[in-house]
Amino acid sequence: MTAGEVGELAREWQTLLAGLLGLGGGVLAYIGAIRAGRRQVAAVTNQIEDARSARRQIDERRLSVIRWRSGPRQTGSLQP
Repeated sequence: MTAGEVGELAREWQTLLAGLLGLGGGVLAYIGAIRAGRRQVAAVTNQIEDARSARRQIDERRLSVIRWRSGPRQTGSLQP
């Protein structure tokens, strides 16, 4: 092998190695993006559930106020 052939072979290996490193970086970026997306979906799901729970509590309080205000009638019967 001549010096020129060795130099060309070294450049080819460098190019191949750089391509593999770029591919590895792309795979890591893809995995990171998927994980971040899943975390965001989980966060939004939790926020929706918290909002529903808060809404249920507000509705229950309103119902209890209505029940308290309507109270027992003059006949003495209890209303559910």
